[in-house]
Amino acid sequence: MPENAAFRGNIYRQKNELDVWLSQKKEAPIEPELAIVDAHHHLWPSGERSYEIADITADISEMNVISTVFVECCAGYEGPIDYTAGSHTNPADYKIPVAEVSYIADLVRGDPRAEANGVAKAIVAGGNLLVGEAAALDLLQSFAEAGQSRFRGIRQPAAWDCAIGPLAWRSPPPGLLLDERFQSGFKALETLGLSFDAWLFSPQIPDLILLARRFPDVPIVLDHFGGIVGVGPYAKWPKESFRQWRAYARELATCPNVTMKMGGLGMPAAGFGFHLETEAPDSAKLAQTWKPYIDTVVEAFGAARCMIGSNFPVDRQTSEYTTLWNAYKLATRDYSSEERQDLFSKTARRVYRLD
Repeated sequence: MPENAAFRGNIYRQKNELDVWLSQKKEAPIEPELAIVDAHHHLWPSGERSYEIADITADISEMNVISTVFVECCAGYEGPIDYTAGSHTNPADYKIPVAEVSYIADLVRGDPRAEANGVAKAIVAGGNLLVGEAAALDLLQSFAEAGQSRFRGIRQPAAWDCAIGPLAWRSPPPGLLLDERFQSGFKALETLGLSFDAWLFSPQIPDLILLARRFPDVPIVLDHFGGIVGVGPYAKWPKESFRQWRAYARELATCPNVTMKMGGLGMPAAGFGFHLETEAPDSAKLAQTWKPYIDTVVEAFGAARCMIGSNFPVDRQTSEYTTLWNAYKLATRDYSSEERQDLFSKTARRVYRLD
């Protein structure tokens, strides 16, 4: 196991310290008229990562955010549930995440601040597909009832790597996407016409390619550029890691049912190390750093199969909300108007059926 110092992705600033650090770099929004669908964010009611309706509405207040997509994060229920086995056949167990969908739908419904900007107009729930097709169908139908027309699909974390185990999200079993029990549950998404958000580390992209080819009719959204990893042993070979990720991304792009979601590069695990610096980076610095990743996926998938999500408040470890979107705007200034509309709003509106 590498030394703990190598896992600088585990280092997070506490909320009060983070607020002070980010206050050094306040930016006005660039191109505030550009329509944005924030395709990936969370809401937490309490704790060090708390991010509530008041927080997101304040963040988007100076920009033209027309709607947002809430992605599961164990909010509103006691969790996380155990994703390491398919033993949750008791409805009291595998239906636990339904509480999150109900919580978010109730939270935004009737809130004038949320409704004005379409906050959580789509909900991506968290579910355990290891329970098999019949139980998965039951679970998905419960999500639909709880979502009050907002439910669009699920995300089951699959991020696992033997070299960076301390960063694994909820410790999923290795090889989850190829597990026969998981794929049995995955069929339920096809039956009901729902989407799947994939959260994994970039070395696992080949598993997603096989899954996408086996289920060509299930819309799959790959979160966070495919899970860029730049900590642990990966920190030693950044160029090699980038080349491997790029090759995987290009192969994945041959699967027409897969859409790439940009975001997550502000997470410490991505390895850019901005969260360790004395001063927070400005949007120009972020744009320069992130542009090779943005250009790679747009070239491979085409802008019509790419979207952007803030991943807030997790990516807040690197920048403020406005600074993050300014970075994406700067990095895509050489793109056509149509391409930018796809990236910032149209793709997400189509994939998550926001219209």
